[in-house]
Amino acid sequence: MTKLKATAIIAMLASFSIFGQAWDGTKGEKPTPDESIKTAAYNWKTLSQDNFSVAYPTNWEVNTSGEDGTSLILFSPITSKGETFRANINLVIQDLENMDIGSQSINLKEFTERSLIQIKNNNIKSGGKFISSDLVNIDGISHQKVLYTGVSGEGLKLKYEQYYWVQNNKAYVLTFTCQDYKFIDYQSTAEKIMNSFKIL
Repeated sequence: MTKLKATAIIAMLASFSIFGQAWDGTKGEKPTPDESIKTAAYNWKTLSQDNFSVAYPTNWEVNTSGEDGTSLILFSPITSKGETFRANINLVIQDLENMDIGSQSINLKEFTERSLIQIKNNNIKSGGKFISSDLVNIDGISHQKVLYTGVSGEGLKLKYEQYYWVQNNKAYVLTFTCQDYKFIDYQSTAEKIMNSFKIL
């Protein structure tokens, strides 16, 4: 297995290893919907690191400890008693310096193609579903937006939204992970966070 394929798998499965926690739904309770409306009431602040910046609502928890190879983890607030899985966004930065193709450095298209192969070959086999992959351009900077679902080792049905950027021989993989049935409640806030991401 090449280094790139291995790191692509790490990026794709980071949410399983870090956030594979179960929500205790034995009482039939469901967290309050429309988290995005509640989050709008909170102030936002910007986290600036050496190589990136991102804005997030102040009611989300920030983790920059480097846990499991991440450069950043943002956890949503707990919305109900007994809830142990929190919607989250994590950033993995992958060094592509030695992953050239011939004499050319790997680009966004090639990184995306390799990552999608890993998603389809590994995640789909566990019961997930590939949904879409689209090239997005914001202010002249392109990134890939990928959507798919998966099933964690604990049996949780999860949904993922990933953004890929490739710049300066590095791949930046930003992943929003949420339980599938709550995805729409968090998607607006998550996308606002992810769209604020800038490589410095």
